[in-house]
Amino acid sequence: MKETSISGKMQGGQILAKAMALKGVKQVFSLCGGFLNPIYDGCLECDVEVVGTRNEMEAGFMASAIARLKREPAVVLAEPSGFTNYISSVAEAFHSGDPVIFISVGSIFHRLDHMGFKEMPQHRVVESFTKYSVRVTSGDRIHEFFDKAYDIASNLPTGPVELSIPINFVFS
Repeated sequence: MKETSISGKMQGGQILAKAMALKGVKQVFSLCGGFLNPIYDGCLECDVEVVGTRNEMEAGFMASAIARLKREPAVVLAEPSGFTNYISSVAEAFHSGDPVIFISVGSIFHRLDHMGFKEMPQHRVVESFTKYSVRVTSGDRIHEFFDKAYDIASNLPTGPVELSIPINFVFS
């Protein structure tokens, strides 16, 4: 597992990928897109397979199926505009008790509540049908938020969680 980038620092996406790898996550499901590139780069470095899907809803349902079969958390990644596409699969995971970690990239942190680019309170939209739903508040604490989400998803009764990570934390 590569520890640093060329500049000697890790991007938030790399921190997230490392946190996933340390918890034993072997694959993530996602419709690949540019807002997620630092996470994909981190997944490459940490040997976490990215399973590309045709849309985010498909990614969510595939993750639910894997979580149900393996009885361990599965991970879904979505860009800001893809978040709404996986909401049906969040509901399905909730009613089935599937331990799925839904991770969405959202608006820039310091511009929240200013009607910014693709801004939506993602964590609030799904909080009624997740065990835990939160917006990451600091880029250097991404691993803590992921660890907590993983533990909550896998503790009985199992169920889905939502992490909303501001885009500037993923790239910085």
